[in-house]
Amino acid sequence: MALFYIYFEQKISEYILRSLANGIYFSLLIIPFKQIILDFDHKNYIKMGTIIFSILINNENKKIYINMKKGSDMEEENNYEFDYSKIPITIGRNNCSINIKSHLVSKTHITINLDKINNVFYLIDNGSTNGTQLLLNEGKSLQLKGHMDFMIGEKKFSIIEK
Repeated sequence: MALFYIYFEQKISEYILRSLANGIYFSLLIIPFKQIILDFDHKNYIKMGTIIFSILINNENKKIYINMKKGSDMEEENNYEFDYSKIPITIGRNNCSINIKSHLVSKTHITINLDKINNVFYLIDNGSTNGTQLLLNEGKSLQLKGHMDFMIGEKKFSIIEK
């Protein structure tokens, strides 16, 4: 039986959520119209319905690599490459940088954008009907702000600042 540990660390006015488990993912539900900063150093795993994306940002060659897997056994796979000049990148059903035929994906489900002032990439859920999840695994950390929800398996947890 696999054990799952979550480490919370408080630093002044912020909380850090870190998975300590080996090979087990937990997911953070991205609240519509809120920004989640993407990690430069590791692949970012995003789940939309039954589709999983890995997003890798290569700052040296100014490219973003996106791998999409879908299907009941993740047997269908597509790879995409974008230059920074193609930002913002949209993923959805219609007229997007990446178009997906799925009833679980909204018209313009998510956007990947660049904050040029702070040199960070962020992902935003554009108010999708079925939501977006950020998947995290061992060693990954995430700063928690305001109200956030995360899931471990089918269990949902909420972080609420008071």
